[in-house]
Amino acid sequence: MLLPFTGIKRLSNTLHFGMMTSTYVALSIFLWNHYQEALTAIQALTAEFSALKDVLNLMHADFIHFHKQEHLYLNGLKDVLLKDRVSVQYVQALDEVAVRQEEWNSAREAANHALVDIHLQNAEAMASHLEIQLKVDKQWELGSEPYNHFRQEALLLNYRTALDELEQLIVMHLFELSKLSLSGTGYKQRQQISKALQ
Repeated sequence: MLLPFTGIKRLSNTLHFGMMTSTYVALSIFLWNHYQEALTAIQALTAEFSALKDVLNLMHADFIHFHKQEHLYLNGLKDVLLKDRVSVQYVQALDEVAVRQEEWNSAREAANHALVDIHLQNAEAMASHLEIQLKVDKQWELGSEPYNHFRQEALLLNYRTALDELEQLIVMHLFELSKLSLSGTGYKQRQQISKALQ
C-alpha cells in the first residue's frame, strides 16, 4: 500500500512528464514540418537558381566575386572616420550659430529676446565643445576652406544616409518578395538600382 503522499507525488510526476511528453511531441512535429518545408524550398530555389545562372551566364566564381564586392561595400560604409563625423557636427554647429545669431539680431527689439539669447548660447556652447574635441585654435569662418570641405562632407553624409535607408528598404522588399517566391530580381538588378541612385 502506498502512502497518500507517495501516491500523490507519483500521480503528479506522471501528469507532469506526460504533459512534457506531449509538448515534446508537438515540438517535434513542428520541427519536422519546418524541416520538410526547408527541404522543399531548397529544391525549388536550387532549380530557380540554376535557371537564373544559365539565363544570366553566371559562374560560381561570379558569386564569390559578388560576395567580395558586397563585403567591401558594406565595410566601406563603416569606415567614416570619427574625426570627419565630429568635423561635420562642428560645421552643423557653426551653421546653427549663424542661424541663432541672425535670430538674435532680428529679435533684439522683440519680447522673446531672452529665448533667442538662450538658443544662441546653446549653439555657441556646442560649437566650443566641438572645437575642443577637434583642437581648433581659431573658429572656422563661414566660407573658409575647412568649413566648405566639411560642409560638403555633411551633405554627402546626409545623402549616404538616405541612400542606405533606401537600400535597406529595397533589400527588405526583396526578402519579402523572395518569401512569396515572387522576387525575380537578383543581385545584378539590386546593383543596377544602387548605381542608378548614385
